[in-house]
Amino acid sequence: MVGVWYCIDDMTGFISRFFTRLGGYGTSGVSTYALDLLIIAILVAYGTNHTMAIVIGYIIGVSVNYFLCHKVVYRGTAQKFWRGYIIFIVLAAIGMGAILLLVELFLQATGWNLLVVRTIVAAIVGFFGFIINTFFNFRLL
Repeated sequence: MVGVWYCIDDMTGFISRFFTRLGGYGTSGVSTYALDLLIIAILVAYGTNHTMAIVIGYIIGVSVNYFLCHKVVYRGTAQKFWRGYIIFIVLAAIGMGAILLLVELFLQATGWNLLVVRTIVAAIVGFFGFIINTFFNFRLL
């Protein structure tokens, strides 16, 4: 019977840590995504192609996001800063491909505003980024 309670306690701890990290990752992601959108809006307003604006905004936003994740969300990780950044950027490049593809598909299918579509796609790709970074890159839950 003690073993059953241990499993329940362990699962409760796991769930608690998971949602705490998800909240931190989400907060970091939303704040850096706001920076990403600001950069996209400024670049598009000055005539930059929307695909290029998305790439530039994403690279800057992801870099700031990594810094926040490493220092705050995944504080205590054994992952070295630069090694983790390289992994984060590789994962972000894969995410960027998914973002560009999904944004184009959504824009063509719906005709919605670019920033609205980019926000929907950010939520989808961001959640998968959290799962991959938590269990693969930072290995901390």
